[in-house]
Amino acid sequence: MPFTLADLPEGDATIKVAYSSIHYKDGLATLPKSIVKNYPMVPGIDLARTVADSSNESF
Repeated sequence: MPFTLADLPEGDATIKVAYSSIHYKDGLATLPKSIVKNYPMVPGIDLARTVADSSNESF
């Protein structure tokens, strides 16, 4: 089930991702006998981003 902007909690920032990477553990998580039991799973936690919108004045 795809997520939409309406699914985000109040106060979060919307970002535009320019680049992302997949680590060894992310690759392991995609294997059939991995610990991940809920799908869809989006691997990767490292990214280069630009803040597109935020309710926080710091951004």
